[in-house]
Amino acid sequence: GFRYDVQYFVFRFDVGLKLKDPQFEGSDQWVISKLFNGSSDFKRTYNALNSPMQYRFVQYNFGIGMPF
Repeated sequence: GFRYDVQYFVFRFDVGLKLKDPQFEGSDQWVISKLFNGSSDFKRTYNALNSPMQYRFVQYNFGIGMPF
């Protein structure tokens, strides 16, 4: 991510990537290996069963806060 400090505020932007999904069992929880193996079947099935707006693989975050 990126962080920019000004005198009284901190602006932060970062990206989160889903590695493990607890809704599956056993080794199927490690969704990162299925996402990058070249097959789009898993992602297509995952998006059909789950709302992609709620359970995306990549999450973008923006934050504004105090430096202390």
